[in-house]
Amino acid sequence: MKVDKELVVFFGGTRSGKSDIAQKWMERYGQRCTYVATLGQSNDINDRIARHQSRRAYWMSTIELESGDQLVDLIVNATTPLLIDSIGTWLVRYQDFCAPIERLCSALGNRHVPIVVVGEVVGAGVHPESTTTFDFVDKVGLLSGEISNIADQAFLVVANRLMSLELPWWS
Repeated sequence: MKVDKELVVFFGGTRSGKSDIAQKWMERYGQRCTYVATLGQSNDINDRIARHQSRRAYWMSTIELESGDQLVDLIVNATTPLLIDSIGTWLVRYQDFCAPIERLCSALGNRHVPIVVVGEVVGAGVHPESTTTFDFVDKVGLLSGEISNIADQAFLVVANRLMSLELPWWS
């Protein structure tokens, strides 16, 4: 694995510490990185967005996606390491969660800068009550698996602790 083009993913539940750990990981790449915020502004989560912004390193520039389709272009044209936070909030930008997953994974697979991706772990044990929630949980799981398959390293974050996710023995 070449660090200059590695793909690292941090999966975790809500408040697991995944974003903080991903930001710390970015320090490995020097003082020029770009934080890609995939969720647009929303009154429901402005406080959470403000907390994320306050913890962001001063040397990290920020791009807030205006549309979900912008993410693939950012990856293809990146000149600095990227921190993408997060794939679940990117997915909700698409009606019925029909995001261009193949295009995203192709761009990630052909990256020319280091990329760190933050991803949600959802659906672990609780059965969704609505069809919409079930569809979201299903699509996030599929998207997480696709990204993990092309990642150089994958981690599960629980209570600010890291667990390395190894490839299956048959891979």
